[in-house]
Formats: sequence, structure tokens, C-alpha cells
Amino acid sequence: MCEICHSSPCLSRCPNAPEPPSIGRCKFCGEDIQVGEEYFEYDGKKYHEECFADCAVNLLIEIGAELKTAEEEVPDYDPYDD
Repeated sequence: MCEICHSSPCLSRCPNAPEPPSIGRCKFCGEDIQVGEEYFEYDGKKYHEECFADCAVNLLIEIGAELKTAEEEVPDYDPYDD
């Protein structure tokens, strides 16, 4: 029985609990992808869902995508146009 959580085996939140099983490492961040997590696989490489999105953003930035802030357009007004 664990001295901290008083369970056997340890509860998942206990610091003595073993790490959940992993299916591999994320190609982007290098962290384990644990059983139960959603992930993307592309070209034989595994990516966390968030890391895959980051990869896509980085790729778009490399080819010229820009982050902008939407602003209200002010219509052109020409007082002599009537």
C-alpha cells in the first residue's frame, strides 16, 4: 500500500503512480504520446494534436502566411461624387 495515496496500485494523481504507457514520441516536441491521447500520424511520424496544428501554422508562415488583425473598413467618401 502506498504511504501517500493509501492505495494499491497508486491512484493516477499520486506522485508515486507509474507513468501511463506510451505509444511513441511526438516528432515535433519529443514528448511521449500516451495511451488515450489523440494524435495525428503523417508519413510514419506521430504528432500530438496541438503539435500537429503548430506544424501546420509554421509551414503556412514559411510560405508567406501572415497573422493580421481585422479592422473595420471606412468607406471612401468623396463629397464631389454626387
